[in-house]
Amino acid sequence: FLNPAAQAMAVARKIKEKYLKRFGRVTDRLPLRLGLVYFRRRTPLTAVLDAGRRFLNMPPDWEEWKVSADGFPVEFSDDRRRFIHDYPAVMGDEETEDQWYPNLLLQNPTKSVQIKQCTGFDLEEHVWLRPSYFDYEYLDSAARRFEIAYSCRGQRNARLIRPYLLSELDDMHRIWQELEDGLETSQRHQVIYSIESARAAWFDPDLQDSLTDEVFAQFVADTLAGANWKTKWSNKLEADRQLLIEAGASGQLADLAELYMEIMGKAG
Repeated sequence: FLNPAAQAMAVARKIKEKYLKRFGRVTDRLPLRLGLVYFRRRTPLTAVLDAGRRFLNMPPDWEEWKVSADGFPVEFSDDRRRFIHDYPAVMGDEETEDQWYPNLLLQNPTKSVQIKQCTGFDLEEHVWLRPSYFDYEYLDSAARRFEIAYSCRGQRNARLIRPYLLSELDDMHRIWQELEDGLETSQRHQVIYSIESARAAWFDPDLQDSLTDEVFAQFVADTLAGANWKTKWSNKLEADRQLLIEAGASGQLADLAELYMEIMGKAG
């Protein structure tokens, strides 16, 4: 559906909230693929609709993840990502324990089916699930829609970490609030330029290596610490500092600056 560009991310978070409320019990096997297409009012509607259809090619396959669960919520992780999902523990009457839905697959279901309850896992057992994903694109031209393409590994071509896990939407909002409230516009540009310039200089052409490089992560931390924050960096909560560091190292800060400071202004 059509929506003002400035409200699109808020609408996306609301859609995620509704999805988890209705399908939270089966989110590991009934995923949501959510895509936002930003465009100017003179963009051909056929191009917009085609861009939307291309988001349906987001990773549809079963993926192997590690799970850590001793009750709820349940934490999932792979080589570079993690998310937490709080399965409803009781049924709709809010009394009966849910013994039917919170089961995870222990093997690729295309080969065999073996399940185990979420509350019975040892540390870092492996399970198979179909995560929900979120992505976006700005159609500055009708041809830009052809860049919405995914590799056999499910990654966007020419994009470092997209698509995002749907569970990252709230953190993305939180990160942007930290940037917007904590740094002047010029400082935001300077921090992100420093990080992305270093990434290109150190890792080009294989930028994926930057995602796991500890030296680069420390450079990101030092760059953020040296910025002129309205609230001193050292006075921020450790969780907030770590969230910003991880976002900078992964390229998420650059994506958020593009989204909030450029795309929303142009498409709006």
